Amino acid sequence: MPRKKKRLEYAYRFPVAKAVVQDAEAYQRLPDIAAHADVFEAIRQGFDDVALGRTRPLGKCSTKSAASMPYSVELTARARRDLDDLY
Repeated sequence: MPRKKKRLEYAYRFPVAKAVVQDAEAYQRLPDIAAHADVFEAIRQGFDDVALGRTRPLGKCSTKSAASMPYSVELTARARRDLDDLY
């Protein structure tokens, strides 16, 4: 049986779209797409911070408040190597 293609139709008036008609499945994916874009934006900003020198090496960070933190982070040997390569 041939597969039925989904067709998205766009109704617009120049220069800005006035309406977009989508199927329900495509509409429900919008929050996932937005969250995915937010993650990539945060990563990009992190790389910018490193490139512009707005970060500190792990060894120079204060450990005074470490005891009051509700979590701890343990680095693997590979993570330490990657950090050493960055800094």
